[in-house]
Amino acid sequence: MKELNKVGRKAEAAIKAEAELEQRVQGLRPQQKTKDKLEKVKPETEKAIDLYDTLSILFSWLKLLLGFSGYNMYDTMDLVTFVLDEMVKLSAGFPGIKKEADKIRKILPSLLTYINRLEKAFESCAELHGLPPEAFQAMYRQLAYSEQSVEYYEIEYALWDMLKENYSLARGLFTQQLKTVKKASSLVETLNGRIRKYMDVKRVVPAGFFVLMKVYFNTRRYKRSRCHERVGKSPLELLTGNSHPGFLEVLGY
Repeated sequence: MKELNKVGRKAEAAIKAEAELEQRVQGLRPQQKTKDKLEKVKPETEKAIDLYDTLSILFSWLKLLLGFSGYNMYDTMDLVTFVLDEMVKLSAGFPGIKKEADKIRKILPSLLTYINRLEKAFESCAELHGLPPEAFQAMYRQLAYSEQSVEYYEIEYALWDMLKENYSLARGLFTQQLKTVKKASSLVETLNGRIRKYMDVKRVVPAGFFVLMKVYFNTRRYKRSRCHERVGKSPLELLTGNSHPGFLEVLGY
């Protein structure tokens, strides 16, 4: 968060100002007003450092909570809201932090939709491999604790007892699901990047135009790809496993 950097720069400026006064006080003939100014600056510097340190810790918590934190969606929303409230409360002199916090609050539900997708992925994976879904839920909950904590080992022992010889299989599948489910908005950003060039040349874009674009992108065959099996196939063909006509053929050309 760039707003946090502003708090850091203010703390650095306070530290520098105090260091300069310290040097002047240690001179041959320090003036009393310099000593008085130093005594006044010291608590202000300490306050600025404490503010930056506290906000940095809260921001690190925020980043952890918006990732695979081990909490369900509702608990995550409550914890994120608490962190944002604390950040706003502490940074009264930095309105930019409140502005950024309000932005996060507004899009928070969409930021956390990956948790629901992950839970569904766990259920499907457990059913496919004949494993108890509670095992995947416990593994995810385990992420909320430090590996040195009592709670972490309690869950670990329960998992060994639940899964027995299937523990390694379940642990590997769990890790795979974490890598598969996307947390970022990169897919949305990719879509925006694709349609932006069309938006720039059209003053009004009717709803039907987006339907046409959907058909185009879903039936357009890849000319190159990092995955060799995708070359020469369209997203629709890759999804269904069946051959489909191209975009112009669909339109009757």
